[in-house]
Amino acid sequence: MRASYLMGNETAYLRPSLGLNEAILITGAGTETGGAAALSYDRETTATLTLSPALEVGLTKGDVQGWQSQSWLRVTRTFQPLDAQSLSAAFAGSDSNAMRVTGLHESAFTTLALGVDLHNSSRTDLQLTYDTRLGDITSSAALSAKFSLHF
Repeated sequence: MRASYLMGNETAYLRPSLGLNEAILITGAGTETGGAAALSYDRETTATLTLSPALEVGLTKGDVQGWQSQSWLRVTRTFQPLDAQSLSAAFAGSDSNAMRVTGLHESAFTTLALGVDLHNSSRTDLQLTYDTRLGDITSSAALSAKFSLHF
């Protein structure tokens, strides 16, 4: 769920927003093959609630040879609880060697997104986006392109 407010005019805008998301991770139970070293693991369900305030700033360029462009920058800070995501497992055929594996994740991270949207009068769209996620434990980056032809 996201709430946002758009302020601006036909050439520039500012859009603050607040997102609230819930993710539910369900891992099924199973048993590996491989003899005495095979693991048997339990079904686990983990729910995570995140809060993400964001600010987007954008510029719109008017009609240039049938194309209209919009460039934007979005900064998002995501907060989530530090509840561990874990998996319980044991060696197949033995409950005495039960273990619990816990995944690490961070309580907050920042996402920076930069994009350009191009639209033309013949109903063709092109979107180019660069996203980077910056955190204390993890970081990632993605470059994407999306082409749409409406018919």
